[in-house]
Amino acid sequence: MMEKKIFIGTKEIAGYGSRLKYGFKQLGISCDFYDFEKTSFSYGLNDNDKIKYIEKIKNIIYNIYPYTKGINKVISNIKYYYYLISFFIYSLFHYNIFIFLNSSGFLNLKKFDYFILKLFRKFLIFVSLGSDTRPPYMNGSVLNKIKFSVSRCYTITKRKYNDIKIIEKFSDVIINYHPHAQFLTKPFVSGMYIGMPSPKADDYKDIESINDDNVLNKARSDPRKIKILHAPSDPISKGTFIIDDIINRLKDEGYDILYVKLQNMPNSEVISHIRTSDFIINQVYSDSPFSMLSVEAALYKKPSVTSGYYVDYIEKDLDSNLIPATIFVHPDKLYDVCKKLCDSKKLCEENGEKSYNFVKENYTPEIVAKKFLKLIDKNYSSDLFKDPKKIDYFYGYGLPEEKLKEFLRLYIDNYGEKALFLNHNIKLKNDILKFLER
Repeated sequence: MMEKKIFIGTKEIAGYGSRLKYGFKQLGISCDFYDFEKTSFSYGLNDNDKIKYIEKIKNIIYNIYPYTKGINKVISNIKYYYYLISFFIYSLFHYNIFIFLNSSGFLNLKKFDYFILKLFRKFLIFVSLGSDTRPPYMNGSVLNKIKFSVSRCYTITKRKYNDIKIIEKFSDVIINYHPHAQFLTKPFVSGMYIGMPSPKADDYKDIESINDDNVLNKARSDPRKIKILHAPSDPISKGTFIIDDIINRLKDEGYDILYVKLQNMPNSEVISHIRTSDFIINQVYSDSPFSMLSVEAALYKKPSVTSGYYVDYIEKDLDSNLIPATIFVHPDKLYDVCKKLCDSKKLCEENGEKSYNFVKENYTPEIVAKKFLKLIDKNYSSDLFKDPKKIDYFYGYGLPEEKLKEFLRLYIDNYGEKALFLNHNIKLKNDILKFLER
């Protein structure tokens, strides 16, 4: 059997790429991770001799190109594509397995670089982690950015649908999640089966001992307070204003709360606050019960609270052993569950312990890497792949039900039901239309 040489890239998503690479390395598999993105979160580093190409590419994208004009901009473009194509050619002959995270690629021209990779008989795994496949018309993070422009949403939706068709055509395996795989037509592997690789053991020392009362008391300015952490990457779509209101209501009722909000902070800073928190509030309108923040919190035996409409669908989509041991509730119940956690340190500890055990048994980098290897070696049963035509969830992400309904009515009034791009899933399309009639 040919030696496996794995490429992971070309962007980092909440530490997924660097931790997956670590998992492969622990299993003795040759693997490199490349991050083309400029990020403030500092999850992982590229670490091989081709990093110079990546650094030159990033330098042109973020430090040179935006500030040049005329002939200098043309020269920047030539340099950019020289380094990028050189790196692509190197990768083409150096790796035989490519794992792309969140619709990433080399040239932002998937029809070209994905096609070339398949022409050279490379094994392609596409990993979706959210907005890259979620229909824009049910994606709060997109709609908020474009100020709910119907025409802009249609343009983005059509482009995304076409991108996904290309990805489906050339990928050997697609890893996705039921609540945002509506545009898929071919079977996919559930991301809940694969899992999100947790921080590696030597990232953060003394994981086993951080719940010691002496350690916590020294790290907290006032250990008598209930410390609640919220770390939104996008405050609007995460529902931060609703979480703020919940905290204020609890304070008004007499709870002594230290509420910490973090945004655009290095991952190490977030971890330091997780360690000294009683619990974490993740987000309000989520289509997933478990984010990478939840995984990191679980390692420190801290419960995370997430709410979303998908809570009413998850048991139908997933086997019970794949549902994360976390607190996932309907948005209407978010206040109640936060109040219960404030009332009971024991409840926090019990839920934190359950989350910790789930992550250690399912989401370590080595365990996640082994699941990827099963896909690469085609060592799996046919029922591992899920039929996207059975998906019936459409409440999306980052939006209250009323706002989603309001926008969808306007969207369909302007472009018709064909603009949903769901002719491959007639039941789902009809369910959406019935939802709009209520």
